[in-house]
Amino acid sequence: MEWNWGDLNYLAIIVAIVVGQIFGGLWYSPVLFGNAWIDAIRTTKEEIDARTVPKVVPFAVAIGAAILIAFGIATLLQQLDDPGVEDGLLVGGILGVIIFAGMDATHKSFAGNNLKHFLIDNGHTVI
Repeated sequence: MEWNWGDLNYLAIIVAIVVGQIFGGLWYSPVLFGNAWIDAIRTTKEEIDARTVPKVVPFAVAIGAAILIAFGIATLLQQLDDPGVEDGLLVGGILGVIIFAGMDATHKSFAGNNLKHFLIDNGHTVI
């Protein structure tokens, strides 16, 4: 396996990060699943707004995670011989459904979260 920073498609990485953040904002907005997500985590918008953690923290974590994930997936795709869209979808599907959702299922079950919460969060992750 070879990791060559110079061969990464930095434009694709930046686009993936920006589009992912926009998509996440829409996914968790009242337009799509925001209200259902708030219900699934058994809280209210007022309780979320009253949290003492600065509002910028979750966004900073989300952007930092997106950067790591985009670089990680780009590095995995770099190992393939001339990867195309199909390869990206396959790698994304494997990571999203089998790895990320599989791990999250364990976490959510021990935390006592419900299926609705799992489906909303992991629908976002996989897509």
